[in-house]
Amino acid sequence: AAKIVSMREKDMAKVHKFGKTAAATAVDVLRNLFGQPIIDVAKIQKWTNIKTRAGGQKIIDRLINEGILIQRDPQKTYGRTYEYRSYLRLFEKL
Repeated sequence: AAKIVSMREKDMAKVHKFGKTAAATAVDVLRNLFGQPIIDVAKIQKWTNIKTRAGGQKIIDRLINEGILIQRDPQKTYGRTYEYRSYLRLFEKL
């Protein structure tokens, strides 16, 4: 549990530097990732009420740039999914 809390705090600090609106949206996404660590653009849109796929992808891209999300299959161009790998790895070690 301590590792999860530590990771959460580090990742929250990363998203808070996005700027006011983007940070608020990214915080919502990050909170939801602890319950569902594998996502796609449609899931981001649902969690945030972002209307466009481009808007959802922009949030994903920012989280990728911060090392929070990674694309699961880099060869795919459609139907891409992303994962909160550092969170998932905590459970692999159990």
